[in-house]
Amino acid sequence: MLSPTRPQVATAEIPGAFRQHRRGSTSLGRVRCAHEPSIAATANPNLVHNFVFDRSGSRLYAFALDGNVYSIDPDRGIVLAQSNVGSVRGLTWTSDGRQLIASGKGELVLLSPATLAVTRRISGLQVGQIFYPTALADGKTVLAPAAVDGVLLVVNLQTGTVEKRIRIGAPLQLCLGPSGARAWITNVAAIRRDSAGAQSGRGGITELDLRNDTTREIGGFLNVNSIAVADIPE
Repeated sequence: MLSPTRPQVATAEIPGAFRQHRRGSTSLGRVRCAHEPSIAATANPNLVHNFVFDRSGSRLYAFALDGNVYSIDPDRGIVLAQSNVGSVRGLTWTSDGRQLIASGKGELVLLSPATLAVTRRISGLQVGQIFYPTALADGKTVLAPAAVDGVLLVVNLQTGTVEKRIRIGAPLQLCLGPSGARAWITNVAAIRRDSAGAQSGRGGITELDLRNDTTREIGGFLNVNSIAVADIPE
């Protein structure tokens, strides 16, 4: 069985997402899975962007730049379900593992993992594209980076409201420390727009203390896209 703990390669026949169109023919690519901090799709990366496993490793969920989310059986390499949910740029699990959270333009979309049916849309978050969201262990809070807007949203899933807007460079992705007290956030070198006009994001890494919302810039890094933290004492 293909699992997050064993480096292997699986083939997934995802209509449209992995096809390379040529005159009179269509070829299918592959999804490559490896034991790395980030699991990425290697076939036609302009469409299939990234994917996550469920906790058992028996299901794989991919999101594509055409707005589709796919449920894949990694053992058989077949698509079990698909759903077009909009402009998806991130996919994660709720803290209890019962639902998927897809990030869209100014919204978070909750999906049933069994059917990929939309169970809830939390819209009107007053930002543009949201990227890789992360659920906190409290069961209600999701951190949602909005790189172009230069803010990290703290969203309450229970009420569907934004509790905080933390100004942080151009946040793209984050990871939590083992205790959940701190987060490290990647910032891309991008242009962000706010009420003060267009500003240039320099990129880098920001450390966020979730207990008091204080931040600290970690120097020496530019245009960081992905991050992982070792399981060491904080």
